[in-house]
Amino acid sequence: MTVETRHKFRTLDGIRGVAALLVVMRHAEPYFRGLPRTESYLAVDLFFVLSGFVLAHSYQARLDAGMTAIRFMRLRFIRLYPLYALGLAIAVAAVVFEAFCGIAPPAWVDVAALLAVLMLPSPVYGVPAGVFPLNGPSWSLFFELMANAVMGAGWRVLTNRVLAVACVAFGASLISVTINLRNANFGDLWITFPVGFDRTCFSFFVGVLLYRLHERVPLRFNPWFVLALAGAALAYGPPQAWRAAYDLFWILCGFPLLVVGAAHVEPRRFSAVFGLLGTVSYPVYIIHDPLQRLIRDVVRHEHSDVTAFAPMSTMRALPFLSTWLSGVTAGRPRRGSRPPGRPRDGPRRPERR
Repeated sequence: MTVETRHKFRTLDGIRGVAALLVVMRHAEPYFRGLPRTESYLAVDLFFVLSGFVLAHSYQARLDAGMTAIRFMRLRFIRLYPLYALGLAIAVAAVVFEAFCGIAPPAWVDVAALLAVLMLPSPVYGVPAGVFPLNGPSWSLFFELMANAVMGAGWRVLTNRVLAVACVAFGASLISVTINLRNANFGDLWITFPVGFDRTCFSFFVGVLLYRLHERVPLRFNPWFVLALAGAALAYGPPQAWRAAYDLFWILCGFPLLVVGAAHVEPRRFSAVFGLLGTVSYPVYIIHDPLQRLIRDVVRHEHSDVTAFAPMSTMRALPFLSTWLSGVTAGRPRRGSRPPGRPRDGPRRPERR
């Protein structure tokens, strides 16, 4: 029987948490007035690399042993859907509250909500023209599940050579679109939706390939340096003329090297902080957008403005929110839990987005 893998990758957890917080600062800008978050849309690309790396670690032995794509995807949905559904419920609550306040709901809201329950994009081309208008960040979840399906169905043919060729092909498309748009912030709107899959698959399958090869790369970074560098990369605002080059550098080179260097080291002190950042990263990412909308609506209803509380009140509230989200995540049954005595089907570890 294979010994169960218990590697926690705490440094990767920390990176994921920092990236999630930068995304929150971007989407909930009024709550963080004056704090930098210029390039935080690149957090999505960092998430994809981390996801590919961690999923390869968690599932490689089981996929090699014959796990079916259907079972693999079922486990992914069990992992991702509950918090996704919570975010959707908060978004619907915000729409209902706005209707209560006399703001007519958009005509597309019923169709968007029905499709969102099935984790499908909404064919709404008006304003907003987002793929998931009720909870914007869900677009990356949709594309990641598509990449997961490719991974599960094609695992036996996804050799290192095939992965390398695929990454080159997806990377070429990514470079072309980024240069054309002058940045890599695409995939979440219908106008750029078709190329969102290329953006996702490049970083995701780079992460899978990195996991297979990372032991051969003698690269090690200090965990705190990694967190600081990831935060700086997502917060820095390059000159507009250099934005495409900046984005491509981090997507093609910076983030992969950061993940490889972080995978080889673990924090000696404050490991729990890194673990907490990893634990709350997915809940924060998938819930923050509808939650900040609902809070904004309630505060506005009380004849106030959320910017009056920014940024210090928001920063003070973050530890309490993180603790609550950590409790919500810890309170859910562990993915793939089994009755006593039932054998596992290979090495595994709790995965996080």
